[in-house]
Amino acid sequence: MAHNFFISHYSKDFNVAEIIANLLQKITLNQIQPWFSSDKRESGGLMPGDIWFSQIIEKISRSKAVVVLLTPNSINRPWLYYESGIAQALPECELIPICIGIKGNDVPAPLNVYQYYQVSDLESLRNFTAKLVSKFGIPFDEDMTKGILERVISNLSEITFEPQKNEKQPGIEEILNEVKNHFDNRFIELISNNNISRTNSAKRLLMYDVSINIKFNTGTKTHVLSVSEDSTFGDITDNIFFLLERRVAPFTYLSEWILVEDSTNIHIVIREVADQIPAKNIFKINNSYSVKFLANPYIATDSQIRLDERR
Repeated sequence: MAHNFFISHYSKDFNVAEIIANLLQKITLNQIQPWFSSDKRESGGLMPGDIWFSQIIEKISRSKAVVVLLTPNSINRPWLYYESGIAQALPECELIPICIGIKGNDVPAPLNVYQYYQVSDLESLRNFTAKLVSKFGIPFDEDMTKGILERVISNLSEITFEPQKNEKQPGIEEILNEVKNHFDNRFIELISNNNISRTNSAKRLLMYDVSINIKFNTGTKTHVLSVSEDSTFGDITDNIFFLLERRVAPFTYLSEWILVEDSTNIHIVIREVADQIPAKNIFKINNSYSVKFLANPYIATDSQIRLDERR
């Protein structure tokens, strides 16, 4: 076979599709081959003279999995949902949405009924790759892939999406979203307070996305990370480090950078117990956070000065 899985994407996101394709080829030592229409390699993508519609139908029908790349560029593109519908109709083909730059709550129907993965989140990216290679019966070597996945996170952090206009009009949808957000928050409170059983199903449900804003010389980039039941604050900051790799040295939280909650401007000062504090106790659902680069290491008196200024 010329390919094993299909990447459904918008043409402007070819660079993301290329990173994902290269990742999966590398970790499987070319045992599986991706196909995506904008592949610029000599033997990839659509060829001169190809009837593009027929080629895409054929490639999807021969795939064991269709990976749907959802970004701010593509989320409203009808063609992705058409390709997803073809895959959904094939009994032996698995449909896997992956997100970058958007939250899971923003994924529209019918893709929102599928398990999605945030590929800018290290743990979520690991789970996605493990799931996909297992589809082909290939063992997933976590030790071998760790460094590769970290480099992918760093490469994805450099991708910028064009600002998207919000075309939604006020109405019943916004009201329903408010109700949904209320119940999402209440559900997390109940689990956190041990008012319901922590079954495996409940743990899977207790996963939400948070926005991390990083200001670079070229502008501010927003990355979306997943917070799960088992995530610690240290897991989240480790993931952010890979997004900042070219700006800061390892193990420099509070010395070269710090996280700030956007709505309150509270600086998150956590040092030696970062791996013991559950991330859900720090990162609030529907909140956003920003990376602040430090000219000097953060010290205790900085917090005192900030508290005095609030009074």
